Amino acid sequence: MNFYELGKYKEKIINMFVANEDIVNLVISKPDDNRFELGDNFLGGKYKAVKDGIEEKVNLIGHCFDVPFIYASIFDNRSAICIDTTISRAEGESIKEMTVSIEIMCHKTNLKLDTQDRAKYIKKGLSGNRLDMIVQEVGLQLNSSREFGIGRFKVSPRNPVRSYFPNNDYFGKVLTYTCEDFMTDYSKRSLYGN
Repeated sequence: MNFYELGKYKEKIINMFVANEDIVNLVISKPDDNRFELGDNFLGGKYKAVKDGIEEKVNLIGHCFDVPFIYASIFDNRSAICIDTTISRAEGESIKEMTVSIEIMCHKTNLKLDTQDRAKYIKKGLSGNRLDMIVQEVGLQLNSSREFGIGRFKVSPRNPVRSYFPNNDYFGKVLTYTCEDFMTDYSKRSLYGN
């Protein structure tokens, strides 16, 4: 069995999220560094900036991670999304079931949106606090998506959304999805997908 999809699903989801302006804007209450695009602030990473003619290296922490434990190393009040994948079932040599967990967490000081943002998202049909609205936007993005596997991306039948408390300052929700996929041996494919 090949485990290629464990990382590939994360990549696809992160790319979908960074392309969704509402998810990015709800997660980032204010950019970490205004010199960079909002998407760069969302993803984080190492960047270069020029200040007074001098190039400097900048490390953006980000708000979307492909590991589920990043909150232990965040010391500010950022909101974040963490993604994890597992293979929950294998049927013979051809089909496997992927399970994807999306952990969304907000610092307690970020749960409330300002009046203008709240009105914007209520007009769009969202409700609740920042965490609730992020969950709704992620659901709109992923529910029944055909971007993964051989079937629709579907919410897990048991505990599809549950609350969790990453630490004393954060409140979060975990969304769980499943998707069937082929067991493909990617090591035997050429660079051109043959």
